[in-house]
Amino acid sequence: AEQADRLAEKGGLVVVDEAFIDLMPEMSLASFAGRPGLIVLRSFGKFFGLAGIRLGLAIGCMEDISILTRQLGPWATSTPALKIGAAALSDTGFAEEQREFLAVSSQKLRAVLDKHGLEVIGGTDLYALVEVQDAGGLHVHLAKRGIWTRIFSYAPQWIRFGLTGEVEAEQRLDAALSDWRQNSK
Repeated sequence: AEQADRLAEKGGLVVVDEAFIDLMPEMSLASFAGRPGLIVLRSFGKFFGLAGIRLGLAIGCMEDISILTRQLGPWATSTPALKIGAAALSDTGFAEEQREFLAVSSQKLRAVLDKHGLEVIGGTDLYALVEVQDAGGLHVHLAKRGIWTRIFSYAPQWIRFGLTGEVEAEQRLDAALSDWRQNSK
């Protein structure tokens, strides 16, 4: 917030992407977003599982939001999407249950990865980032078994695993990693 104040004095702007902040709402800068020089972006796709409605929001002072609006142009959002988003934000019971569910699911994913010698080097309770020598090869191996991961052109040794969510999917990942380990020896 202080950096935003300093930048605002010089006509600058700090934009903070809080796409994953619902996992740790106490870390959010949204309460500071009414001050000039700070815009906070939020999304509904990750934590709330509402990627299909393509809804997000920008929080900031009116002057900064006006600049953003001019830069983006008209941005139509459907009434159902707005109602779903408002309901999601106001359902604090769901949010707490979701945090607990994601924490447990994340631990299960990390246990499977650890079992196969894959060290988690980063992530959140929504995904695990692993460093492995042939991330591209592992990505292809898993994709052939119906398991999609993300690899990074700028870091070819990184691969990101999303949560499995179900026991069957966790078992499929475990089997695919066992097969990969055996074939990579």
